[in-house]
Amino acid sequence: MNKVPSSLRFLVLSDIHFGKFAVNKSFGSDDPTQDSSDRMIESLVKTTMDNHQDLDAIFVPGDLTSVASPSEFNGCLQIVERIRNELNVASENLFHTYGNHDVDWQVCNLAQSQFGRGGELEDRKTVEEAYHTIAASIGHLLGPSSKLLTNGPVPGSGSVITEKFELFVINSGYFCSAAQKHKHGKIGDDQLKWLRQALAMPTDSGKWRIAMTHHHPFNYPYPAPVADLSCIEEGAEIVELLGKHSVDLLVHGHRHHPRLKTHLQDGWARPVTFFCAGSLAVNPHHRDSGRIPNLFHIVDLKSRLQTGGAYGMVTSYEYSSSQEWRPIRNQPETPIDYQQYFGVIATTTDRENAAAEFISRHVNSMAENKPLILPHPISWPPTLACCHQKELTDLLKQACALVGLRLMNDGENLALIRI
Repeated sequence: MNKVPSSLRFLVLSDIHFGKFAVNKSFGSDDPTQDSSDRMIESLVKTTMDNHQDLDAIFVPGDLTSVASPSEFNGCLQIVERIRNELNVASENLFHTYGNHDVDWQVCNLAQSQFGRGGELEDRKTVEEAYHTIAASIGHLLGPSSKLLTNGPVPGSGSVITEKFELFVINSGYFCSAAQKHKHGKIGDDQLKWLRQALAMPTDSGKWRIAMTHHHPFNYPYPAPVADLSCIEEGAEIVELLGKHSVDLLVHGHRHHPRLKTHLQDGWARPVTFFCAGSLAVNPHHRDSGRIPNLFHIVDLKSRLQTGGAYGMVTSYEYSSSQEWRPIRNQPETPIDYQQYFGVIATTTDRENAAAEFISRHVNSMAENKPLILPHPISWPPTLACCHQKELTDLLKQACALVGLRLMNDGENLALIRI
């Protein structure tokens, strides 16, 4: 019988982009018009401490910098260390990898000066590869030593086992090059071979299995129709490996539009949830002219469902210059609720039946002329709890109409009242 893992809570800080592309001077922006206070950082720490005690870990899935300069890596790591320290997370439970912005193109371009347009093709290729290896490894050379980064085939890759989870980190930014029009991800043959072997190792069913990379492994829809050309080249292989080897959750960044989706395919051991975290601190130009907010998230893994899938919740915050960090609003650019449960695979009929059964259970406990306030969704059937708020409201209204009830919503609570 499979063990039920202990609950797990971690903070996700993705796409910090410390440096020239950051939103303000707290994150190293060169823009003199931006506010230079630390309030984004201070408010993040306060919001997390006030609402989410006992963090187990912090995940930073790439694009720590804007242009991968040593000063940017240093500045970003100082901020992350400050947040880690103030939230009382152990240093060994801070995990990061690298993205396309963490490859130093200036170092890559130095290779051109070695040969210019001349030289033997093979010699020129060897020099270019050598410089790119350095350019893609700068963050690893500057960052603190970590047991995580010692057993993967390239810097920013590897696996680690903690008391509560197994983590597999994939560096999808390592092969990004200046020649790419779109900085899509690639992990290469060595990383793919390592990942296949690492995931196939015997697993402790009493621990969560989590993967982290920078780029997304498959195409996501944009709010407006546009081709998504930036996913991982080997994305299909990665997705299949995650599903086949019982990975519960993949956390990634790159796309500044947050996404949360649970998938299940034939031949998979159990469902896998894919979470795109958006950007903590990039400037408005890189967030659809500011229509997408800066974001951070708390992920709670709570229990296992009968399907074996991980049942949990992502709590998401968006930044407002007037209100600082506040609960996210579900809109086309950010299509997740403030507290979004995940882990269920269900059809429309499954959800409709669950809503009808849920409402029927409460009819007999209603007083004749008094509304019945429904409990918090944490105690609801997972099939309903994992619905978006609008979808959930529509399902409950439909179920209420069948038994002569009306659903009331005051913005904080849902209640039933007899018609």
